[in-house]
Amino acid sequence: MRTRSKVSQTTIARDLGLSQALVSKVLNGVRERVDPGTYDRIWAHAIKLGYRGKGITPDAPLLARGAHQIGLVLRAGLPSFVESNFFSHVHAGLHAALHGRGFSTVLLGSEDTLNLSNLGPLPSALVVLGVVNPRFMRELRQHTRRIVCINGSYPGLCHSVMSNDTQSVDLLVEHLAGLGHRRFGWIGGLPDYPMHESRFSAFRAALASRGLAEPGADRCIIKREGADRQQGREAALALISHRQSPPSAIVSFNGVMARGAVNALLQSGWKIPADLSLVAIDATRVCVEEEPHITCASTVPEKLGETAARVLLDSTGAEDENYQTIMMAAQLRLGATSGPAK
Repeated sequence: MRTRSKVSQTTIARDLGLSQALVSKVLNGVRERVDPGTYDRIWAHAIKLGYRGKGITPDAPLLARGAHQIGLVLRAGLPSFVESNFFSHVHAGLHAALHGRGFSTVLLGSEDTLNLSNLGPLPSALVVLGVVNPRFMRELRQHTRRIVCINGSYPGLCHSVMSNDTQSVDLLVEHLAGLGHRRFGWIGGLPDYPMHESRFSAFRAALASRGLAEPGADRCIIKREGADRQQGREAALALISHRQSPPSAIVSFNGVMARGAVNALLQSGWKIPADLSLVAIDATRVCVEEEPHITCASTVPEKLGETAARVLLDSTGAEDENYQTIMMAAQLRLGATSGPAK
């Protein structure tokens, strides 16, 4: 005699607010005229509760392995980990929030390495880190509509959770202007990357809104080959080579470049912040892992991950689901690298 399931289809239907007939249809393996997101949601909840049916379908073993996994997809060119990478912090917040709900994350690959046609079944929910080609996003949607993109916006295609870079830059410029700075410089890298363009544009707009002069080309050093410590070092040394009128304050595209710049300036005999202030658009550990701590402003990246987890778990994947775009507030963190202008 077969042991009766301790979890009934009626219980599952009640938990999810669905009809018992629909739940029964899905748990018997019928996909016809069933929304894919609803199909996955029913199976995920059933397996979570320990449901065992008399006619377990071929989908069940797959869902048992993957229903509690969230797939990670990286933008093209983004390594899975680099020193103090912004998205490594995002992933930490995402993983912690999902783990608390019984889910785990699995790295699937990056936009430029994934072959979706040969990948096989994907997890029923995905998080995309960074800006990808809209065509690639549409390909992902053929596998699942439960997608959240972090720091990339695709209206009508997926949910988005964004860092407020405009506010981050505005906080830094306001802070420096309040300290009397009027000659600004910029160091950045990877100019073709959308995040650099958005932050650089916000920097120029923040200066203009306060009647401050936009720095000329000799005070904006943008390294095409990268945005790491070495490029920050080289950019800072290029800025101070203009001894007649160097900037009194430098805004850095990210914290890693800022750390390289600070070290190079100190080694060259500059006093920070007595001679020159330097701040970063960042909120990662690189700003506080060494002395001096770097003044910075950004959305806390771990909070981006936590918010993305909440949005993803609330997503149904239904055809008529309304996609959210959440812009998260930035915070200013004062360090030891900013002070009054000379």
